[in-house]
Amino acid sequence: MKSPTSIIGGVITLALLTACSAAYDYADPGFIGNVRGLVTDTEGVPLNHIKVTLDCGADLGQTTVYTSMKGEFIADINPDTQLLVITLEDIDGEENGGQFEPMSDQITLLDENPEDDQDIISLEYRLTRATASESSPQSL
Repeated sequence: MKSPTSIIGGVITLALLTACSAAYDYADPGFIGNVRGLVTDTEGVPLNHIKVTLDCGADLGQTTVYTSMKGEFIADINPDTQLLVITLEDIDGEENGGQFEPMSDQITLLDENPEDDQDIISLEYRLTRATASESSPQSL
């Protein structure tokens, strides 16, 4: 029989692992989604925790995922999607090395092989750093 100390230690370890995976389980390498992407800054440095929204249209739904520490994201979209709208947003401010401008992209999907629902869309985006807006306070 295990001691109460080892059981408590195991529960704490499990809780920490669960918290870590919940915070960083964005691009699970074992998950085969049909949309994969990489988000970097203009110099090619991967951007962590970028919110990626994949909108398949009003009737087909929307999926939101976040980039991993390697700047990667993986998601499934509805196989009936014809126009995919992707929105990228920096939601953590300065934590990933700066504030980055949001970006949107539209992709028209052609169903060249209707028998094959396993097609994978591979995307790459480079976000630019946000600049101070004219409405923000300026120092003299």
